[in-house]
Amino acid sequence: MQEYRNIVNIINFLRGYENDGTDLVESIRQNIRLLKEYRLKSTFLIQYDVFYSEEMMTLVKNAGSLFEKGAWLEIVGPLVVDAGLPWRGNAPWDFHANVAFLMGYTVEERKRIIDTYMARFRKEFGYYPKAVGAWMIDSVSLDYLLKQYHVSAACICKEQYGTDGYNLWGGYYNHAYYPSRYNMLCPAQTKENQIGLPVFRMLGTDPIHQYDSGLVGEDGKIKPAKMQSVITIEPVYPQYGGNPRWVDWFLSQNTKGGQLCYSYVQIGQENSFDWKRSGEGLSYQYPKIKEMADRGEVEVEYLSESGQWFAGQYDVSPACAQFFEDCSEKKAESVWYYSRYYRFNLYGDSFGLRIRDLQKYDENYRERYYNGVETEIYSTYDNLPVMDGYRFSKEDFLAGGYFSDREGKPIRNAKIQNGEEKDPGSKSVQMEYGKNKMRVTCEEKTLRICATDDFRILLKGFAENQQYRLSDPKTLRITYQNYDFSIGLISGKFVFENGELSILSADGRMELDFTPD
Repeated sequence: MQEYRNIVNIINFLRGYENDGTDLVESIRQNIRLLKEYRLKSTFLIQYDVFYSEEMMTLVKNAGSLFEKGAWLEIVGPLVVDAGLPWRGNAPWDFHANVAFLMGYTVEERKRIIDTYMARFRKEFGYYPKAVGAWMIDSVSLDYLLKQYHVSAACICKEQYGTDGYNLWGGYYNHAYYPSRYNMLCPAQTKENQIGLPVFRMLGTDPIHQYDSGLVGEDGKIKPAKMQSVITIEPVYPQYGGNPRWVDWFLSQNTKGGQLCYSYVQIGQENSFDWKRSGEGLSYQYPKIKEMADRGEVEVEYLSESGQWFAGQYDVSPACAQFFEDCSEKKAESVWYYSRYYRFNLYGDSFGLRIRDLQKYDENYRERYYNGVETEIYSTYDNLPVMDGYRFSKEDFLAGGYFSDREGKPIRNAKIQNGEEKDPGSKSVQMEYGKNKMRVTCEEKTLRICATDDFRILLKGFAENQQYRLSDPKTLRITYQNYDFSIGLISGKFVFENGELSILSADGRMELDFTPD
């Protein structure tokens, strides 16, 4: 078994134009000064319009060997024009999905734009970049970047719904994975259908509160939201990445071990959030990371180095996990597990225990832009939801898989505790409620729950465009976005009663199989 690692990537991506006149240069200058002071490796991902700024390019070229230079493939007017294509944006930089990202262009146009970017990068630096990033990079472009330019690592936006009109929902909640050649947000199940380019999730997301942020208002009422708030380690958010207490908690939880294989944290900020807004937070985070690195608690490396390490360790996407205990008054606990077959989130607080999220991965489920072009200002990447606590919630209930005992009484006050892992790629947690005990074990293809007494899980809340049906008590068939998939049961049974779908244990055991197809 390989040695467990706590990896930190410091990634600052650079834009050359901002519509509101933000000072983009000072942020670069101060980042270079501070990172040099603490001798921290960093990756600068460069947007194409930076090449037209002599002041920015001078800073980047003279930064020194601590700084890796890579590509930020957000699409801007000068890049499109230099590629010989018409620019459809409202300004030289327009954040709308249909012009700002590669999936807003045909496949041939995407390759042309990438080639134009790479030629200019090589002209400036004498080599092609090994690291690339963007909030979204479609699967066709990722495959082209790997095969044509031998890129070592890519990074994309965190999980989010509605923010900036960019919906990325249902993927690995953190860490890295090998995407399907048909869907960049879906890990491939087979080597034949995977793109061998590690894709890392950015921005240091809070695994407890980010998922359903904005869903419950300050008055305690559920308000199904069309856009999440942001709870990340980004320093511009004063309650979170700009708050030393929250940063200390987040880093300690990420590096305490038990997350399977490795832990991963990305910090940094785009220069569009100028130094006045990001400087105080980064001035705390950088020395904090330096202290942790000096104690051997984290390893700070370039994004490309993380990608090369990942590719050398894993032939297929490894299972990863996160277990976080809350630092707020809510005292919640959240367990994330994601393998190349499914993702699962178990959430507990004083109100009870529920499966907050359960998604199946199918490498044949195609992203909307594999053969198509985004024509709207919004975009959507997703996977196959079995249960979605954010999107399926209604004004009178939070969606989820609710645990109850054999008599139907909700299981409450079941504190989640880490379990001991016996096999690589598995994650287990245990709980006690009354005189009973329960153990949840996530393995690559299966999810197993064992208890001292029988129990049930009520699946509450479904999407309006989603159909559920039972072909037999062991197989649940689901249609989502006109795509059919299924999950099976090795132990237990599915039951439809009074219009509600439940899973019942058998002799205190329930085991879900995510490979019945």
